[in-house]
Amino acid sequence: MEKKKNSFQVWKFKAIAFLVSLFQLTNVQIWAQTSEPSQFSPSLPYHQMLKEGKKWNYKNIDFDEIVTYFSMVLHGDTLIDGKKCKKMYRIDNGIERYRYAWYEDDKKLYLIPKESDSFIMQYDFNRLNKYDAMPCTDYAPVDYAKYLIGVDVIKSSSGYMNRYRYSNYDEEWLTFCVEGVGGPDGLPMPWFQPLSNEYYVFLSCEEDGKCLCTAEEMNGEAVDPSTLDIEGGAHLKQKTESRKQTVFDLAGRKLSSIGNLRPGIYIRGGKKVAIK
Repeated sequence: MEKKKNSFQVWKFKAIAFLVSLFQLTNVQIWAQTSEPSQFSPSLPYHQMLKEGKKWNYKNIDFDEIVTYFSMVLHGDTLIDGKKCKKMYRIDNGIERYRYAWYEDDKKLYLIPKESDSFIMQYDFNRLNKYDAMPCTDYAPVDYAKYLIGVDVIKSSSGYMNRYRYSNYDEEWLTFCVEGVGGPDGLPMPWFQPLSNEYYVFLSCEEDGKCLCTAEEMNGEAVDPSTLDIEGGAHLKQKTESRKQTVFDLAGRKLSSIGNLRPGIYIRGGKKVAIK
């Protein structure tokens, strides 16, 4: 009798799980069909996530509301299942503790938990169709912002970076992911928190000993890519210097360099200049 009861409970659980999965899948399909699908193209070259010495800085608040600071740092390599992976450590007051490893290939990023050889895909920057989901959201709550609704560019401390925007069914911008940095919580996602008895806030990411991007910059206004020039690989630089040299007449027509102009009044850098 007990065996039959357990068998029924298992069957009931599987049936409920199937119905929930079917409901979620149907919702996604209906939602996607009611909107025009589109393909997104990042404006900048891909910015690699994993690099030796790269650091994510955090503020930690424990249950007693005591504030401390720590960093998650990529340091050293390890072979897992024949693949070269980067080890990530948590550093508190100079003390290093190994947390997990990461593996990056073809714009895909995998997390390998401590004492495990399982590769869990967290990011896939090849998913560029509207409503594509970032793999890390598979572990998130059902109503979490999972679906790609746009790709734009933000200004960071190091230049300019691609930002991917995600939403839920209501198509409100609820979260994001910045290439080379990660999501609002940095590279480690919230369901892989460093410790369970704390609440932490992402502050900034450093690369090559310099600030790559801050949490505030990740939330910044989008930049119009048409006003930018690609310079130095993954970063962009605004066309401010070239614009300063551009000359217009009073009717707004673009002219040649100021050295070849006849005497008169012209506009350069938004200001009137007199040529005698």
